[in-house]
Amino acid sequence: MIKVAIVDDDINVCFKIEEYILSYAAAISESFDVETFQSGEKFLEYWDEQCQFDLIFLDIELYNLNGIEVGSILRKIKENYKVQIIYISAKNTYAMKLFQNRPFDFIVKPVNKEKIWSVLSDYVKEFICTKIYYKYTINRKEYSILVDDIIYIQSNRKKLLINTRKETIEIYGKLDDEIKKLPENLFFKDTQMLCR
Repeated sequence: MIKVAIVDDDINVCFKIEEYILSYAAAISESFDVETFQSGEKFLEYWDEQCQFDLIFLDIELYNLNGIEVGSILRKIKENYKVQIIYISAKNTYAMKLFQNRPFDFIVKPVNKEKIWSVLSDYVKEFICTKIYYKYTINRKEYSILVDDIIYIQSNRKKLLINTRKETIEIYGKLDDEIKKLPENLFFKDTQMLCR
């Protein structure tokens, strides 16, 4: 599942982008989970609680905290370089300001199906087709992380500790079940642990 955030103070733009994303998902038989936000502050508040987006459609001209500031917070303060940012704006004069936040792409409003489908196609080719994700569930919510980020998975009674480069994630499960979700030959099993 690809988790997408749309951050735009115009609710109609949010609805349009969401509609185009879901129609694209249906066309390629891929699962997308879309959340919309009408301010940078609301988005960052949600990010602190969930922190699980793969892709963000981020309007530049937001009230109070603008899209460039939101992107800067994600990259420099939250230190997240994996989430891909697609900036959207009615003006195309922001190129140099956006560069520091390493966006995936830039869409000039008005948004339309062709623009959204094109950027989603590029995203899927670059990130989904070449990267392998490990999916896990916490409190009935599905999450995913790149397999490359997992250092090892350790069994601790009925729980598993997924040790990544940045954090340790605790889930319920059995090591034998989890090994089936991972690509062959990337991990080896050592009694109570899967190691790289």
